[in-house]
Amino acid sequence: MKNLILTTILCLFILPLYAQTESDNVTQNLDWQFSIGIVPQYAIISGMRLDFDLKLKQTQYLTFAPQMYYNENYTLFYPESTDMKGVGLNVNYRYIFSQNKKPEGPYVGAGLVYKYYTLKYWGDEWVDYVELGNTYSEQVNHEINQRFNQFGYDLLIGYQGTLDRFFFDMYLGWGFRLSDFDKDKSEDDFWSETVFDPGYSGFLPTIGFRVGLFLK
Repeated sequence: MKNLILTTILCLFILPLYAQTESDNVTQNLDWQFSIGIVPQYAIISGMRLDFDLKLKQTQYLTFAPQMYYNENYTLFYPESTDMKGVGLNVNYRYIFSQNKKPEGPYVGAGLVYKYYTLKYWGDEWVDYVELGNTYSEQVNHEINQRFNQFGYDLLIGYQGTLDRFFFDMYLGWGFRLSDFDKDKSEDDFWSETVFDPGYSGFLPTIGFRVGLFLK
């Protein structure tokens, strides 16, 4: 009876270690084809971004990253509250230098960016009106609707680490944005003052991190 108890206790210790070793071996040998992740820092600008990573070939990956923006009382762009809605898409290519089966290690990347915003806010605007055959202009405070299209590209370097089925990714780089907003034809030049503004055109730094899960 004593020997049976000792044998059982020994098995309880050894079997979990053996199972963990087998699980690690299976995890290391899997061919990681697809993963999904989030980019948490987008919450700072009332946004959400999901990253879908697809393996093209060994060391090469393509990321499709749809985005959505929504806030009914936003004050980052404009000193008064703004109703903001928007969508976007990033398409990024990454080359990982490591030859591991798991996509981990330092990498370089490049990608294209598109964003579309609709903004609604109260502000002053010059309005033309006709009286007795003459055209006049007056400044009126009313609800204004603005729409922005913004295109661009990013050049990135980064490092992706893995832990079992999870990954974390830190990156930085340089990008360019071009908006259809023409500040020379608008008095509301605050739409293009900083790199966070939807009407911004010019170069900007890119920095961030991702976390996610391998699904296959």
